[in-house]
Amino acid sequence: MANKKIDTKKDVEDILSSMRTSISQSVQRKIPDIITFVNDPEWLGMELDLYPVQQIALKCFYRGSLGNENLELNQAEINLLKRLGCNTNDRGNVLQKYESDVVFKDLVLIWGRRSGKDFVTSIIALYEVMKLLECPGGDPYAMYELGDANTINIVTIANSQEQAKLAFSEMRAKLLKSKYFRDKFLPDGFTANSLYLLTPKDREENIERKAKKYPLKKGSKD
Repeated sequence: MANKKIDTKKDVEDILSSMRTSISQSVQRKIPDIITFVNDPEWLGMELDLYPVQQIALKCFYRGSLGNENLELNQAEINLLKRLGCNTNDRGNVLQKYESDVVFKDLVLIWGRRSGKDFVTSIIALYEVMKLLECPGGDPYAMYELGDANTINIVTIANSQEQAKLAFSEMRAKLLKSKYFRDKFLPDGFTANSLYLLTPKDREENIERKAKKYPLKKGSKD
């Protein structure tokens, strides 16, 4: 039986190439609509259901945007807006905004205490993070023409430190339970007040860094 020469270097390169291909293919996934992102086990898979008004707010804000082209209010939700007076200017005329052709970039939630503002905004923050991670090519820095030394930040601002911590805690709790985000961070990417997430490009680079025994990138700050 002839001896077979083993090319370890080639084997390693083949493995790295396969892993890079797998990561590259992952960024070709279709962006889910906001409600699918919240409910589907592949994404946040939240155990708690959104309240009707919370779901309506998310639908109205995101409808028509990338991944949400077919997102619509159902008749029961439209009827609820009318019953709550949200088709008048006194209540923000939410229905008119929904029926317009504007794709929104800003959202002001004027809700009372314990209405779920932190809960809903944490969902929005994670959805925007997911869209960055799923951008074409897997490199949001290239998309926004930023240098790799920069960080892309989502910042929580509040009247007090405790309020800011509450909003961050909402994000962190959802992220840690999410199947989608499971491979998007490293243990040392967590601090008391921040966390770092890995873009597909970061993950590619970490494969090579690990092979060369270099320190791994923590990712971008959230």
